[in-house]
Amino acid sequence: MPKPVTKVEIAFNVGVTGSPTWTDVTSRVRVEPGISIDHWRSNEGETTNPSSCSFTLINNDGRFTPGNTSRIYYPNVLRNRRVRVTRTTGGVTYQAFNGYVDDWAVDWPAGVTPVSDCRVSATSRMSRLGRGVELASSIEVERLLDAPIAYYTLGDPEGSTQAADTSGNSQAPLVMVGTGSDVAFGNATGPAGDDLTAATFSGGKWLQNAIVHSASPSLTVECFFSRQAPPAGPTTTFEPILCFGGVMLAIEGSTGDIVPFIGSSSGTLTVFLNLKIDSAPVCDGETHHILFHTGSGDNFFVDGAAIDASGGGVPPDYRCFLTGIPGEPNDLSESFRATTAETSVAHAALYEGNLSLDRIQAHAQGRNLSDTEAVGDAIVRLARYGGVPDAEVDATSTTEIPYLNPAGATALDAMRRIEVTENGVLYDALDGTLTLNSRDHRYNATSAFTLDARTGAVAANL
Repeated sequence: MPKPVTKVEIAFNVGVTGSPTWTDVTSRVRVEPGISIDHWRSNEGETTNPSSCSFTLINNDGRFTPGNTSRIYYPNVLRNRRVRVTRTTGGVTYQAFNGYVDDWAVDWPAGVTPVSDCRVSATSRMSRLGRGVELASSIEVERLLDAPIAYYTLGDPEGSTQAADTSGNSQAPLVMVGTGSDVAFGNATGPAGDDLTAATFSGGKWLQNAIVHSASPSLTVECFFSRQAPPAGPTTTFEPILCFGGVMLAIEGSTGDIVPFIGSSSGTLTVFLNLKIDSAPVCDGETHHILFHTGSGDNFFVDGAAIDASGGGVPPDYRCFLTGIPGEPNDLSESFRATTAETSVAHAALYEGNLSLDRIQAHAQGRNLSDTEAVGDAIVRLARYGGVPDAEVDATSTTEIPYLNPAGATALDAMRRIEVTENGVLYDALDGTLTLNSRDHRYNATSAFTLDARTGAVAANL
Protein backbone atom coordinates (compact mmCIF):
# COMPACT_ATOMS: atom_id res chain seq x y z
CA MET A 1 0.00 0.00 0.00
CA PRO A 2 1.50 3.38 -0.98
CA LYS A 3 2.51 5.77 1.77
CA PRO A 4 0.02 8.66 2.22
CA VAL A 5 1.08 12.03 0.88
CA THR A 6 0.83 14.60 3.66
CA LYS A 7 0.27 18.34 3.14
CA VAL A 8 0.52 21.04 5.81
CA GLU A 9 -1.12 24.41 5.10
CA ILE A 10 -1.46 27.64 7.08
CA ALA A 11 -3.83 30.52 6.40
CA PHE A 12 -1.77 33.59 7.28
CA ASN A 13 -4.43 36.00 6.02
CA VAL A 14 -7.18 35.41 8.63
CA GLY A 15 -7.71 34.59 12.26
CA VAL A 16 -10.76 32.83 13.69
CA THR A 17 -13.08 34.52 11.16
CA GLY A 18 -12.81 35.28 7.47
CA SER A 19 -12.14 33.30 4.30
CA PRO A 20 -8.75 31.56 4.51
CA THR A 21 -6.13 31.62 1.76
CA TRP A 22 -4.05 28.51 2.31
CA THR A 23 -0.25 28.56 2.02
CA ASP A 24 1.47 25.20 1.54
CA VAL A 25 4.38 24.94 4.02
CA THR A 26 4.94 21.18 3.65
CA SER A 27 8.43 21.60 2.23
CA ARG A 28 9.41 23.41 5.44
CA VAL A 29 8.23 20.67 7.82
CA ARG A 30 11.12 18.71 9.38
CA VAL A 31 10.90 14.96 8.88
CA GLU A 32 12.11 14.56 12.43
CA PRO A 33 10.28 14.86 14.79
CA GLY A 34 7.52 14.76 12.15
CA ILE A 35 3.85 15.64 12.60
CA SER A 36 2.08 14.66 15.83
CA ILE A 37 -1.75 14.59 15.86
CA ASP A 38 -4.02 13.53 18.72
CA HIS A 39 -7.80 13.23 18.54
CA TRP A 40 -10.73 13.26 20.90
CA ARG A 41 -10.60 11.06 24.05
CA SER A 42 -8.70 8.23 25.67
CA ASN A 43 -11.75 6.15 26.65
CA GLU A 44 -15.50 6.08 26.11
CA GLY A 45 -16.31 7.32 29.60
CA GLU A 46 -14.64 10.72 29.12
CA THR A 47 -15.72 13.84 27.32
CA THR A 48 -13.71 14.57 24.21
CA ASN A 49 -10.67 16.82 24.24
CA PRO A 50 -9.80 19.31 21.51
CA SER A 51 -7.70 17.73 18.79
CA SER A 52 -4.05 18.78 18.87
CA CYS A 53 -1.30 18.98 16.30
CA SER A 54 2.38 19.91 16.43
CA PHE A 55 5.19 20.01 13.89
CA THR A 56 8.50 21.79 13.38
CA LEU A 57 9.18 24.21 10.53
CA ILE A 58 12.61 25.01 9.11
CA ASN A 59 13.06 28.68 9.93
CA ASN A 60 16.62 29.44 8.75
CA ASP A 61 15.51 32.62 6.95
CA GLY A 62 13.31 33.77 9.87
CA ARG A 63 10.05 33.73 7.92
CA PHE A 64 8.20 32.07 10.81
CA THR A 65 9.66 34.31 13.51
CA PRO A 66 6.86 36.43 15.05
CA GLY A 67 7.63 40.13 14.74
CA ASN A 68 10.28 39.73 12.05
CA THR A 69 9.41 42.75 9.89
CA SER A 70 11.72 41.81 7.03
CA ARG A 71 10.13 38.48 6.14
CA ILE A 72 7.28 37.55 3.79
CA TYR A 73 4.68 36.47 6.37
CA TYR A 74 4.98 39.57 8.55
CA PRO A 75 2.79 40.73 10.31
CA ASN A 76 0.70 37.56 10.16
CA VAL A 77 2.76 35.09 12.18
CA LEU A 78 0.19 35.24 14.97
CA ARG A 79 -1.82 33.03 17.27
CA ASN A 80 -5.19 31.72 16.04
CA ARG A 81 -4.08 31.49 12.41
CA ARG A 82 -5.80 28.59 10.68
CA VAL A 83 -3.80 25.41 10.07
CA ARG A 84 -4.80 22.15 8.42
CA VAL A 85 -3.17 18.83 7.63
CA THR A 86 -4.44 16.65 4.78
CA ARG A 87 -3.40 13.21 3.65
CA THR A 88 -3.91 11.65 0.22
CA THR A 89 -3.82 7.92 -0.37
CA GLY A 90 -5.13 5.97 -3.33
CA GLY A 91 -6.26 9.20 -4.95
CA VAL A 92 -8.50 10.08 -1.97
CA THR A 93 -7.72 13.14 0.15
CA TYR A 94 -8.97 13.39 3.72
CA GLN A 95 -8.52 15.81 6.57
CA ALA A 96 -6.19 14.74 9.36
CA PHE A 97 -6.36 17.97 11.36
CA ASN A 98 -8.10 21.34 11.18
CA GLY A 99 -7.51 23.97 13.86
CA TYR A 100 -5.78 27.12 15.05
CA VAL A 101 -2.18 27.92 15.95
CA ASP A 102 -1.58 28.32 19.68
CA ASP A 103 2.14 29.03 19.61
CA TRP A 104 5.08 29.75 17.30
CA ALA A 105 8.10 28.71 19.40
CA VAL A 106 11.36 29.75 17.71
CA ASP A 107 14.53 27.89 18.65
CA TRP A 108 18.17 27.60 17.52
CA PRO A 109 18.85 23.89 18.23
CA ALA A 110 22.46 23.90 17.03
CA GLY A 111 23.30 26.96 19.09
CA VAL A 112 24.26 28.90 15.94
CA THR A 113 22.27 31.62 14.20
CA PRO A 114 21.93 30.07 10.68
CA VAL A 115 20.04 27.04 12.01
CA SER A 116 16.58 27.96 13.29
CA ASP A 117 13.43 25.98 13.94
CA CYS A 118 9.88 27.05 14.68
CA ARG A 119 7.79 24.60 16.68
CA VAL A 120 4.10 25.09 15.80
CA SER A 121 1.49 23.93 18.30
CA ALA A 122 -2.18 23.99 17.33
CA THR A 123 -5.52 22.84 18.71
CA SER A 124 -8.96 22.45 17.19
CA ARG A 125 -11.86 24.84 17.62
CA MET A 126 -13.13 23.47 20.95
CA SER A 127 -10.00 24.70 22.68
CA ARG A 128 -10.68 28.27 21.58
CA LEU A 129 -14.33 28.04 22.63
CA GLY A 130 -13.31 26.74 26.04
CA ARG A 131 -10.99 29.60 26.85
CA GLY A 132 -13.36 32.33 25.72
CA VAL A 133 -14.90 35.02 27.86
CA GLU A 134 -17.93 34.03 29.89
CA LEU A 135 -21.10 34.79 27.97
CA ALA A 136 -23.82 37.21 28.98
CA SER A 137 -27.49 36.26 28.77
CA SER A 138 -28.98 35.15 25.46
CA ILE A 139 -30.83 38.45 25.22
CA GLU A 140 -27.57 40.41 25.40
CA VAL A 141 -25.57 38.14 23.12
CA GLU A 142 -28.26 38.15 20.40
CA ARG A 143 -28.07 41.95 20.23
CA LEU A 144 -24.29 42.09 20.20
CA LEU A 145 -24.21 39.68 17.25
CA ASP A 146 -25.81 42.44 15.15
CA ALA A 147 -23.20 45.08 16.04
CA PRO A 148 -25.37 47.79 17.61
CA ILE A 149 -24.24 51.40 17.36
CA ALA A 150 -25.32 51.78 20.97
CA TYR A 151 -26.77 49.32 23.48
CA TYR A 152 -28.10 50.04 26.96
CA THR A 153 -29.30 47.07 29.00
CA LEU A 154 -30.80 49.48 31.57
CA GLY A 155 -29.88 46.88 34.17
CA ASP A 156 -27.65 49.37 36.00
CA PRO A 157 -27.59 49.03 39.81
CA GLU A 158 -30.05 50.70 42.13
CA GLY A 159 -29.23 54.35 42.74
CA SER A 160 -27.65 54.90 39.32
CA THR A 161 -28.25 58.26 37.68
CA GLN A 162 -27.37 57.19 34.14
CA ALA A 163 -27.36 54.06 31.94
CA ALA A 164 -24.08 52.66 30.62
CA ASP A 165 -23.48 51.61 27.01
CA THR A 166 -22.48 47.96 26.50
CA SER A 167 -22.15 47.95 22.70
CA GLY A 168 -18.35 48.06 22.84
CA ASN A 169 -18.37 51.36 20.97
CA SER A 170 -17.78 53.51 24.08
CA GLN A 171 -20.92 55.56 23.55
CA ALA A 172 -21.75 58.17 26.16
CA PRO A 173 -24.26 57.03 28.79
CA LEU A 174 -27.97 57.75 28.65
CA VAL A 175 -28.58 60.55 31.14
CA MET A 176 -31.74 61.74 32.86
CA VAL A 177 -33.32 64.90 31.46
CA GLY A 178 -36.58 66.72 32.09
CA THR A 179 -38.22 67.49 35.42
CA GLY A 180 -40.03 65.47 38.06
CA SER A 181 -39.33 61.98 39.32
CA ASP A 182 -36.01 60.34 38.52
CA VAL A 183 -35.79 57.26 36.37
CA ALA A 184 -35.31 54.42 38.88
CA PHE A 185 -32.80 51.64 38.24
CA GLY A 186 -32.58 48.20 39.84
CA ASN A 187 -36.17 47.87 41.05
CA ALA A 188 -38.05 46.35 38.11
CA THR A 189 -37.97 42.92 36.47
CA GLY A 190 -36.60 42.71 32.95
CA PRO A 191 -37.72 40.28 30.24
CA ALA A 192 -37.98 36.59 31.04
CA GLY A 193 -34.73 34.66 30.91
CA ASP A 194 -32.63 37.67 31.88
CA ASP A 195 -30.95 38.21 35.24
CA LEU A 196 -30.77 41.97 34.81
CA THR A 197 -33.31 44.46 36.09
CA ALA A 198 -35.10 47.15 34.11
CA ALA A 199 -35.37 50.94 34.41
CA THR A 200 -38.63 52.44 35.69
CA PHE A 201 -40.10 55.69 34.40
CA SER A 202 -42.64 57.04 36.88
CA GLY A 203 -43.81 60.23 35.25
CA GLY A 204 -41.01 62.76 35.16
CA LYS A 205 -37.53 62.44 33.74
CA TRP A 206 -36.57 60.29 30.78
CA LEU A 207 -33.26 59.03 29.30
CA GLN A 208 -31.44 60.70 26.47
CA ASN A 209 -28.16 60.59 24.55
CA ALA A 210 -27.33 62.82 21.60
CA ILE A 211 -25.40 60.30 19.49
CA VAL A 212 -23.81 61.93 16.47
CA HIS A 213 -23.92 59.50 13.58
CA SER A 214 -23.14 59.62 9.88
CA ALA A 215 -25.89 59.66 7.28
CA SER A 216 -27.61 56.34 6.72
CA PRO A 217 -30.64 55.14 4.77
CA SER A 218 -32.29 53.89 7.96
CA LEU A 219 -31.94 53.29 11.68
CA THR A 220 -33.46 50.69 13.99
CA VAL A 221 -34.44 51.25 17.64
CA GLU A 222 -35.66 48.51 19.97
CA CYS A 223 -36.40 47.86 23.63
CA PHE A 224 -38.41 45.67 25.99
CA PHE A 225 -41.35 47.59 27.42
CA SER A 226 -43.94 47.02 30.15
CA ARG A 227 -46.80 49.31 31.18
CA GLN A 228 -49.99 48.56 33.09
CA ALA A 229 -52.33 51.00 31.32
CA PRO A 230 -52.29 53.89 28.82
CA PRO A 231 -51.32 57.30 30.23
CA ALA A 232 -54.09 59.69 31.18
CA GLY A 233 -54.59 62.83 29.14
CA PRO A 234 -55.63 63.88 25.63
CA THR A 235 -54.17 62.32 22.52
CA THR A 236 -52.29 65.55 21.81
CA THR A 237 -49.85 64.86 24.65
CA PHE A 238 -46.92 62.46 24.63
CA GLU A 239 -44.83 60.86 27.35
CA PRO A 240 -41.22 60.42 26.16
CA ILE A 241 -39.41 57.20 27.06
CA LEU A 242 -36.13 56.99 25.15
CA CYS A 243 -34.36 59.47 22.89
CA PHE A 244 -31.21 58.47 21.01
CA GLY A 245 -29.73 58.14 17.56
CA GLY A 246 -32.19 60.62 16.13
CA VAL A 247 -35.23 58.57 17.17
CA MET A 248 -37.50 59.12 20.17
CA LEU A 249 -40.15 56.66 21.31
CA ALA A 250 -43.06 58.23 23.20
CA ILE A 251 -46.48 57.11 24.49
CA GLU A 252 -49.52 58.96 23.25
CA GLY A 253 -51.91 60.20 25.92
CA SER A 254 -55.26 58.48 26.45
CA THR A 255 -54.72 55.80 23.78
CA GLY A 256 -51.29 54.61 24.93
CA ASP A 257 -50.12 54.27 21.33
CA ILE A 258 -46.34 54.08 20.87
CA VAL A 259 -45.31 56.93 18.58
CA PRO A 260 -41.82 57.40 17.10
CA PHE A 261 -40.37 60.81 16.42
CA ILE A 262 -37.33 61.29 14.22
CA GLY A 263 -34.73 64.02 14.00
CA SER A 264 -33.89 66.00 10.91
CA SER A 265 -30.52 67.46 9.98
CA SER A 266 -31.79 70.83 11.22
CA GLY A 267 -32.05 69.49 14.77
CA THR A 268 -35.84 69.25 15.14
CA LEU A 269 -38.06 66.28 15.93
CA THR A 270 -41.04 65.39 13.78
CA VAL A 271 -43.58 62.61 14.14
CA PHE A 272 -42.75 59.81 11.71
CA LEU A 273 -45.63 60.14 9.24
CA ASN A 274 -48.14 59.60 12.05
CA LEU A 275 -46.84 56.08 12.42
CA LYS A 276 -47.96 54.45 15.67
CA ILE A 277 -48.91 51.12 17.19
CA ASP A 278 -52.15 50.69 19.07
CA SER A 279 -52.14 50.40 22.84
CA ALA A 280 -53.93 47.05 22.97
CA PRO A 281 -50.85 44.89 22.28
CA VAL A 282 -48.52 46.71 24.64
CA CYS A 283 -50.15 48.54 27.60
CA ASP A 284 -51.37 45.40 29.36
CA GLY A 285 -48.83 44.91 32.17
CA GLU A 286 -46.92 42.26 30.21
CA THR A 287 -43.36 42.65 28.91
CA HIS A 288 -43.27 43.21 25.16
CA HIS A 289 -40.52 43.67 22.64
CA ILE A 290 -40.90 46.86 20.60
CA LEU A 291 -38.83 47.45 17.46
CA PHE A 292 -39.08 50.37 15.04
CA HIS A 293 -37.01 51.20 11.98
CA THR A 294 -37.05 54.15 9.64
CA GLY A 295 -36.53 52.14 6.45
CA SER A 296 -39.15 51.17 3.90
CA GLY A 297 -41.59 48.30 4.32
CA ASP A 298 -42.86 47.13 7.71
CA ASN A 299 -41.70 49.62 10.33
CA PHE A 300 -43.14 48.43 13.64
CA PHE A 301 -42.75 45.03 15.25
CA VAL A 302 -44.24 43.81 18.53
CA ASP A 303 -42.87 40.57 20.00
CA GLY A 304 -41.20 39.73 16.70
CA ALA A 305 -44.28 40.17 14.50
CA ALA A 306 -44.92 43.02 12.07
CA ILE A 307 -48.15 44.84 12.88
CA ASP A 308 -50.43 47.16 10.98
CA ALA A 309 -49.66 50.80 11.63
CA SER A 310 -50.68 54.09 10.10
CA GLY A 311 -48.05 55.78 7.93
CA GLY A 312 -44.79 54.15 6.91
CA GLY A 313 -41.93 54.62 4.50
CA VAL A 314 -39.05 57.05 4.63
CA PRO A 315 -39.72 60.75 3.95
CA PRO A 316 -37.90 61.72 0.74
CA ASP A 317 -35.78 64.35 2.53
CA TYR A 318 -35.00 62.18 5.56
CA ARG A 319 -31.38 61.85 6.61
CA CYS A 320 -29.92 60.25 9.68
CA PHE A 321 -29.99 62.68 12.58
CA LEU A 322 -26.61 64.42 12.63
CA THR A 323 -26.77 67.02 15.37
CA GLY A 324 -28.15 65.17 18.38
CA ILE A 325 -31.54 65.20 20.08
CA PRO A 326 -32.81 68.65 21.16
CA GLY A 327 -32.31 69.24 24.84
CA GLU A 328 -35.99 69.53 25.71
CA PRO A 329 -38.88 67.99 23.73
CA ASN A 330 -41.03 70.75 25.33
CA ASP A 331 -39.58 73.08 22.69
CA LEU A 332 -41.49 71.20 19.98
CA SER A 333 -44.92 72.00 18.62
CA GLU A 334 -46.22 68.72 20.05
CA SER A 335 -47.06 68.83 23.74
CA PHE A 336 -44.94 66.59 26.01
CA ARG A 337 -45.85 66.01 29.61
CA ALA A 338 -45.28 63.51 32.39
CA THR A 339 -47.79 61.16 33.98
CA THR A 340 -47.70 59.13 37.17
CA ALA A 341 -48.10 55.69 35.56
CA GLU A 342 -45.02 53.47 35.77
CA THR A 343 -43.31 52.16 32.66
CA SER A 344 -40.36 49.75 32.74
CA VAL A 345 -37.90 49.56 29.87
CA ALA A 346 -34.92 47.26 29.27
CA HIS A 347 -32.38 46.45 26.54
CA ALA A 348 -32.62 49.60 24.45
CA ALA A 349 -30.44 49.33 21.35
CA LEU A 350 -29.75 51.32 18.20
CA TYR A 351 -28.57 49.86 14.86
CA GLU A 352 -27.66 51.17 11.46
CA GLY A 353 -29.98 49.79 8.79
CA ASN A 354 -32.85 47.32 9.13
CA LEU A 355 -32.61 43.95 10.84
CA SER A 356 -33.93 40.91 8.99
CA LEU A 357 -37.13 39.31 10.22
CA ASP A 358 -35.35 36.26 11.65
CA ARG A 359 -32.97 38.52 13.60
CA ILE A 360 -35.88 40.63 14.86
CA GLN A 361 -37.55 37.46 16.11
CA ALA A 362 -34.32 36.32 17.78
CA HIS A 363 -34.12 39.68 19.58
CA ALA A 364 -37.74 39.42 20.69
CA GLN A 365 -37.29 36.11 22.51
CA GLY A 366 -37.30 36.80 26.21
CA ARG A 367 -37.24 33.17 27.28
CA ASN A 368 -38.98 31.58 30.25
CA LEU A 369 -37.35 28.70 32.08
CA SER A 370 -40.30 26.55 30.98
CA ASP A 371 -39.48 27.10 27.29
CA THR A 372 -37.84 24.30 25.34
CA GLU A 373 -35.79 23.98 22.18
CA ALA A 374 -34.39 21.14 20.11
CA VAL A 375 -30.93 19.87 21.07
CA GLY A 376 -29.60 20.56 17.58
CA ASP A 377 -30.95 24.12 17.60
CA ALA A 378 -29.41 24.76 21.03
CA ILE A 379 -25.95 23.59 19.93
CA VAL A 380 -26.10 25.74 16.78
CA ARG A 381 -27.23 28.77 18.81
CA LEU A 382 -24.53 28.41 21.46
CA ALA A 383 -21.85 27.78 18.85
CA ARG A 384 -22.94 30.97 17.12
CA TYR A 385 -22.47 32.81 20.41
CA GLY A 386 -18.88 31.52 20.37
CA GLY A 387 -18.29 32.81 16.84
CA VAL A 388 -18.81 29.52 14.95
CA PRO A 389 -20.83 29.93 11.71
CA ASP A 390 -24.00 27.83 11.52
CA ALA A 391 -22.67 26.07 8.41
CA GLU A 392 -19.73 24.70 10.42
CA VAL A 393 -21.89 22.96 13.04
CA ASP A 394 -23.34 19.45 12.66
CA ALA A 395 -26.06 18.86 15.26
CA THR A 396 -29.43 17.57 14.10
CA SER A 397 -31.14 16.04 17.14
CA THR A 398 -34.78 17.11 17.57
CA THR A 399 -35.01 16.01 21.22
CA GLU A 400 -36.55 18.85 23.25
CA ILE A 401 -34.65 20.16 26.27
CA PRO A 402 -35.19 23.19 28.56
CA TYR A 403 -33.94 26.41 26.98
CA LEU A 404 -30.40 27.03 28.19
CA ASN A 405 -29.34 30.55 29.12
CA PRO A 406 -25.51 30.61 28.85
CA ALA A 407 -24.96 33.56 31.22
CA GLY A 408 -21.76 33.05 33.23
CA ALA A 409 -20.44 30.16 31.11
CA THR A 410 -18.18 29.92 28.08
CA ALA A 411 -19.78 28.74 24.86
CA LEU A 412 -18.11 25.34 25.28
CA ASP A 413 -19.22 24.95 28.92
CA ALA A 414 -22.80 25.65 27.89
CA MET A 415 -22.64 23.07 25.09
CA ARG A 416 -21.08 20.54 27.49
CA ARG A 417 -24.20 20.81 29.67
CA ILE A 418 -26.31 19.79 26.69
CA GLU A 419 -23.87 17.02 25.76
CA VAL A 420 -24.22 15.47 29.24
CA THR A 421 -28.01 15.92 29.30
CA GLU A 422 -28.33 14.34 25.88
CA ASN A 423 -25.82 11.58 26.68
CA GLY A 424 -24.13 12.52 23.44
CA VAL A 425 -20.59 13.18 22.24
CA LEU A 426 -19.44 16.68 21.29
CA TYR A 427 -16.24 16.84 19.27
CA ASP A 428 -14.34 18.57 16.47
CA ALA A 429 -14.63 16.45 13.34
CA LEU A 430 -11.57 16.00 11.16
CA ASP A 431 -12.80 18.64 8.71
CA GLY A 432 -13.11 21.17 11.55
CA THR A 433 -16.90 20.90 11.88
CA LEU A 434 -18.15 21.15 15.46
CA THR A 435 -20.22 17.98 15.79
CA LEU A 436 -22.67 16.56 18.32
CA ASN A 437 -23.47 12.87 18.03
CA SER A 438 -26.77 12.71 19.91
CA ARG A 439 -28.23 9.65 21.60
CA ASP A 440 -30.31 9.01 18.46
CA HIS A 441 -27.15 8.86 16.40
CA ARG A 442 -25.27 6.72 18.92
CA TYR A 443 -27.99 4.19 19.75
CA ASN A 444 -30.24 4.13 16.69
CA ALA A 445 -27.81 4.62 13.83
CA THR A 446 -28.43 2.54 10.71
CA SER A 447 -25.89 -0.29 10.56
CA ALA A 448 -23.33 -0.22 7.79
CA PHE A 449 -23.21 -4.02 7.38
CA THR A 450 -25.50 -7.01 7.81
CA LEU A 451 -24.28 -10.40 9.07
CA ASP A 452 -26.16 -13.38 7.65
CA ALA A 453 -26.05 -15.95 10.48
CA ARG A 454 -26.90 -18.83 8.15
CA THR A 455 -24.06 -18.27 5.69
CA GLY A 456 -21.66 -16.27 7.83
CA ALA A 457 -21.50 -13.68 5.03
CA VAL A 458 -21.23 -9.96 5.64
CA ALA A 459 -22.89 -7.59 3.16
CA ALA A 460 -22.84 -3.80 3.00
CA ASN A 461 -26.15 -2.01 3.54
CA LEU A 462 -26.41 0.16 0.42
